[in-house]
Amino acid sequence: VDEIKGVDQVMADVEQEISQAQDPNMKPVLIMKQTKLEGEKQQLAAREKRLRGDKKQLGVRERHLRVRERQLRDKKAKLREEMKEKKQAAFTWTESEARLDGMGFCKEEKYFRLDCSYLRGTNVNSGEHLLLYCRKAFLEQFRFLQEQVLEHGALGWIQGSPGTGKTTTTLSFCMKLDRNEWSFKCIRLKARSN
Repeated sequence: VDEIKGVDQVMADVEQEISQAQDPNMKPVLIMKQTKLEGEKQQLAAREKRLRGDKKQLGVRERHLRVRERQLRDKKAKLREEMKEKKQAAFTWTESEARLDGMGFCKEEKYFRLDCSYLRGTNVNSGEHLLLYCRKAFLEQFRFLQEQVLEHGALGWIQGSPGTGKTTTTLSFCMKLDRNEWSFKCIRLKARSN
């Protein structure tokens, strides 16, 4: 638009020069200049029209992209929900009610009594107790959990070969905690056999 105004101004100046031209040889030169400027003005007007059309198309494209973006956002949210449902459906959950009566150390801390339902992963309470002999490693893990984890408010990591008592020791330790001050969940993950 500004370029067209500039050309219009130059054309007005040329028309004025033509009307004021005294030299007859100068008039054809000025008329050629005027014709050239009219051609430039037409090209600029055509270019402006194309640019306005491009701008309109870009606006339409932008609206389409916004709609598509909303659709993709909705689809992403739906897929996340489906994934949550699939993850939740993939786990079977068994809860056991805590039977705290009679659990804990007994016989001068040589044994630890534990409800068997916790170790079987079933909510059926058979009333059976497991009496665990407190090996040196059991007592060391207890001490580690008490002194290094609980008292320092830290995370603890117990590792060892399968069947060495990691889960049983930790579960036993948690059963010993004051229920008015602490709550815990024991989650056992095991491979599913098909």
